[in-house]
Amino acid sequence: MTHEARHQIAICYLLLKGEHWIPVSPDRRLTARDRSSPDGPVIMAEVIGKVQNGQVAGWGKVGSLTQDVGPDGTVEPLDTELPAAVVGALLSDEEASARGVIGINSRIVARRRARDEWTIPAHLYASVLERAEMQILDRLHGFNAVGVRLLPIPTGEAGG
Repeated sequence: MTHEARHQIAICYLLLKGEHWIPVSPDRRLTARDRSSPDGPVIMAEVIGKVQNGQVAGWGKVGSLTQDVGPDGTVEPLDTELPAAVVGALLSDEEASARGVIGINSRIVARRRARDEWTIPAHLYASVLERAEMQILDRLHGFNAVGVRLLPIPTGEAGG
């Protein structure tokens, strides 16, 4: 087959400002000016989507990361260890699924993640998905989309 369906995992990072989500690089050093409310913490969403044939085919996970602002206005750097574990688990489970095996890695990581993260309020959930989809589609169509990372899912073809 000359044209295989492209399967990818997309990770999109968004920063909550008031009631709006704005794209943000996970590498950016956050400050007190990035607070979600005047005296509140910095709240970011991490949205993981499944991409097929240039479209968002579904959402793998939507989580949020809350970071407190220190008395001097500093914010601790974003800890990306757990998000990396989630992506690794999703990729591993996709590989297993391609071979007809049920993968459980993402379930194990999801339990750990549920313990460690804050849940996005229901009234903001739809808007975070809309904004993430817009950012991911921009990136898929060749535009510069801040805060979006695309990771290919390896095909399950071992032999040839």
